[in-house]
Amino acid sequence: PFSSRGSIVDLNGVEFDSDNDGIPDSKDLESNTKAGSIVNQYGISITINNNNYNETAFLPSVYFETGSKFISSSNLKRLTTVAQIMILNPTIRINVIGNTDFTGTTESNNKLGKERAEEVVRYLVETFGIERSRCVTFSNGEAKPITTNNNTSNEFSNNYLREINRRVDFQIIY
Repeated sequence: PFSSRGSIVDLNGVEFDSDNDGIPDSKDLESNTKAGSIVNQYGISITINNNNYNETAFLPSVYFETGSKFISSSNLKRLTTVAQIMILNPTIRINVIGNTDFTGTTESNNKLGKERAEEVVRYLVETFGIERSRCVTFSNGEAKPITTNNNTSNEFSNNYLREINRRVDFQIIY
């Protein structure tokens, strides 16, 4: 549901990412990035600058259904990208940040955001052997939406806009 119009997608509707850097092919300006490279939102490799990637680094977000912490199959390639970056860059740590839409109470959304972050870390640890100590989890709940539900355009439904807010984001830390 988050792919560009006209882009080539897989059976789950996820846009192809031929070099597995987390940037869909239609937006990737460096289409042959080495596996595990840290890239910006355009797929361009970032070189280490004072050991701080945070301002320009891109790690793909993981999306969820309403009220769920279940990781769907459409997110597996995104998580593989995150794991590859961590495996090939063993000194980095990540913040794993759970987010929700506005459905539910603030208290329940804070709890769900944390559960989503913990579930993503559990998956990275159990599936890829990432050390738990390299991941810090917390929740934004509904406090930091990418988009609000106040949509006056007919192009997107409010439900679609809420979907974008139900996610786990990553930040590289030291």
